[in-house]
Amino acid sequence: MNLSGVAGILRRIAPFLARTAKYLFAIWIFGLIHYSGPFPDDSVFNTLLGIVWFAALLGVSLRIRNRRRKWLAVLGLLTVPFLYYQFIRPSHNRDWEEPHARTAYAEVSGDTVTIHHFRSFDYDADGLPVSHWDTRSFDLANLRAMDFFMTHWDTEMAGHPIFSFDFGPQGHLAFTIEARIEKGESYSLLAGLYRRFETIYIPCEESDAVRVRTNFRKNENVHIYRTIATQEQARKRFMEFIASMNAIKRRPRFYNIVTFNCTTAVRSQMTDDFPMDWRVIFNGQLDELLYERGVLVSDGLPFAELRKRSYINPTAREHPEKEGFSERIREGVPGFE
Repeated sequence: MNLSGVAGILRRIAPFLARTAKYLFAIWIFGLIHYSGPFPDDSVFNTLLGIVWFAALLGVSLRIRNRRRKWLAVLGLLTVPFLYYQFIRPSHNRDWEEPHARTAYAEVSGDTVTIHHFRSFDYDADGLPVSHWDTRSFDLANLRAMDFFMTHWDTEMAGHPIFSFDFGPQGHLAFTIEARIEKGESYSLLAGLYRRFETIYIPCEESDAVRVRTNFRKNENVHIYRTIATQEQARKRFMEFIASMNAIKRRPRFYNIVTFNCTTAVRSQMTDDFPMDWRVIFNGQLDELLYERGVLVSDGLPFAELRKRSYINPTAREHPEKEGFSERIREGVPGFE
């Protein structure tokens, strides 16, 4: 097919593509008004405003006959909420739920990293947090290895990674990156597209961020893997987390389920290249991706068997105590024997 033929096809389908783009953008704008409109969070008035806006868009599209006037009106209806969206700003100063109440940061002096607002929560029988915030110092000379936790829910398409650093006699330091939730607010996957939540880096004990998932939350299944990272590589990855955590402290940033979430944030902070893969976005199979790329210690096992033997929920529930949690969940797991 020659160039004139291609140009002819493009001219014929251009109106269809333009209409499709317009209505897809309109759906996104409706979500913006619904989830992040000018009224208080979860207010029915945001939904009503979104319905009125969408009705106005349809009315303009169907009733105005003059093409130029129609497109100017449509452009105005699309532009106003989009401009409003650009002025939504993240903040650390909100009434946060207790697990997200403090913004962690670190001070580095030589090989000593001092972390402020280190979280070491316990949980009662109902899974409610028993708060404990701390300031802890870690000696980089003690850093031995980097481990990886993968949490799955009922679907294999989405999960939550936690990276943990083994400091030997000083214990394990885990990082979980989460959407920061205000009191009275609930997490919504779609709301994560609309600057509804801020991002929070939480440095904590494994008996906090991991144990709450294995022992207290329903339908969360957790696997643990040892990575092949050397001491030098583990240090590099650790300092990337520290730098990103401090950057968030200085300048809050929105959480986004696609561009800046618990997985893509880790990829973005890496100082060397980690090639993009669809499993970085739909991250429920992130552990399989890391296995395929040789990042996990496998002891020669196929992935299905490695995942089976890395499942820690039964061990965690059999011994629910906070003390000794990190040691117990590694017993008998490939890479830790």
